[in-house]
Amino acid sequence: MIDKERLLSNLLTSSAQHRVEVFDIVDSTNTIAKGLLSQGAGHGTLVVAEAQTHGRGRLGRAWHSPKGGLYFSLVLLPSSEVVSLPLYGLMVACVIREVIHKKSGLECMLKWPNDLLVSNRKVCGILSELVTDDERIKGLVVGAGINVNTLPNMFPEEIRSHATSLRIETGKEHNLEEFLAAIVVALESWLVECPSLSNVVSVYRTHCLTLGKQVVARIHGTELVGIAFDIERDGSLLIRDDAGRTHRVNSGEVTHLRGCD
Repeated sequence: MIDKERLLSNLLTSSAQHRVEVFDIVDSTNTIAKGLLSQGAGHGTLVVAEAQTHGRGRLGRAWHSPKGGLYFSLVLLPSSEVVSLPLYGLMVACVIREVIHKKSGLECMLKWPNDLLVSNRKVCGILSELVTDDERIKGLVVGAGINVNTLPNMFPEEIRSHATSLRIETGKEHNLEEFLAAIVVALESWLVECPSLSNVVSVYRTHCLTLGKQVVARIHGTELVGIAFDIERDGSLLIRDDAGRTHRVNSGEVTHLRGCD
């Protein structure tokens, strides 16, 4: 069980006051966080669980969430300075990548828009969801599932070839409370130092494995094949097709045609 008091003690360096809800097993931390936000939960409310029974990724996909992983959702109240809400998801990806590198020494790459890869295998997925009230944005919930101490036999057989964990890669067990606290503190620092998130895309580009890759983007039932060559300031992906036309993709599924998906 994740120790709430140990987590709070690791958050003492945080500049913000956090409401922290810790669970053993939940259906989805994002579902709980969205409910709390609808009830008036403030910026920085954190929901963390040791396991999820119905963890969710983008496009309605399931995220396998056994014990040993780190599953959390954070309530954010978007700043009016931010040009695009998807930038929050890219920021969280950048922060988790940095913390993984600092804590484990592993090189971690970003697959647009929400996956983190180590050794070309998925180690983390991120899901951002808006909460609205009568078409008014109440806030944003950003959830992440990180395979921290997950062992190979904990993954379903069908995903073992393209999933990994920090423990698998390093041979070491990692402290979940310290890991999560480092992510939360780094997120706060970013939001304080650059509330407009104007620097997120430049940092994301540096570590984005998708750029330069031939990809297929599936959008509303149609497929677009081309080279992903840049990310715009709002976080959308630019793809150049074989005819030289540029397409702007801000949603849907993007698959690398060569390399890891």
